[in-house]
Amino acid sequence: MNKLSLIIQREYITRVRNKSFLLTTFLAPLGFLVFFLAVGLIFSNKTDKVYKVAIKNESGVDIKIPESTERVAFSYSNDALDLLKSKYLKKEIDGILVLPKFVGVDVKNYSAYYYTDKAMNIDIETQLTKQLAESIKDYKMQLLSIDKMQLEKLKTEIDIDPEPVSESLKDKSSHASAIATVLGGVMGYIIFFIIFFYGAMVMRSITEEKVNRIVELIISATDAKTLMLGKIIGVGLVGLTQILIWVIVIPIIYIIGISILGIDPQQVQEVNSSMQNAPKLMNENELLEIVREVGNLNWWRIVPIFILFF
Repeated sequence: MNKLSLIIQREYITRVRNKSFLLTTFLAPLGFLVFFLAVGLIFSNKTDKVYKVAIKNESGVDIKIPESTERVAFSYSNDALDLLKSKYLKKEIDGILVLPKFVGVDVKNYSAYYYTDKAMNIDIETQLTKQLAESIKDYKMQLLSIDKMQLEKLKTEIDIDPEPVSESLKDKSSHASAIATVLGGVMGYIIFFIIFFYGAMVMRSITEEKVNRIVELIISATDAKTLMLGKIIGVGLVGLTQILIWVIVIPIIYIIGISILGIDPQQVQEVNSSMQNAPKLMNENELLEIVREVGNLNWWRIVPIFILFF
């Protein structure tokens, strides 16, 4: 056991003092900070340009015009398509939306044509897709004499709330299974990454010792199994040290990045809520419920098992 501890200690100290370990440990969080700042600067760099989109309605249906926003202004036009293209080339408008003939309620796929020489702006595409779908839906409901208010009443959101059978167990929220899945996936990915990265490090270590003939001296004092076990444990402890440093440093860097950019966390919430195709955000009660559920996890069991599998 004394020989094993010496091998573990040698592997750990050698790796921790290695330049590559120091660089990857501290440059990775710095890279995270640079990436965060770059993304923040990109999204904070708002342009004053308002995109003007002309809509030519050939559908034969009274489709509601999409609502204009601070960045996109929609307007109907009765001009011919060639004239609209000429206006586009003169930079009087930034895009042309043509609505082809709409056959009827049996249509499941409806393609509108957007004319532009540039890549379509994601804001315009998202807004057009959603609002045109709603307009056509409203028109179909009119044809089928369906009351919109009654149709809305048919929608019901379902939540599955797990309840324990044994009275000694704590009641879990509906987010328990999702939290367990995410936690297991993250831990599995960490183990995969460390095996991939530090497994190669163990191989290089053995190769270097064979070249330098150091391994012959070590084998003369201990057996090969003890040597390999010591290397695996030593390098594994190096990996855990690096993960622990990242867990502490990355949140600090995240806070520093927010303070440098002057971002209010509430602004991030507002940006997400403004995305029209974004999934429904959690309210404050759900967020507190998730935090409480994470705190109720049996960490005294999870952490030792993770280290054991690691």
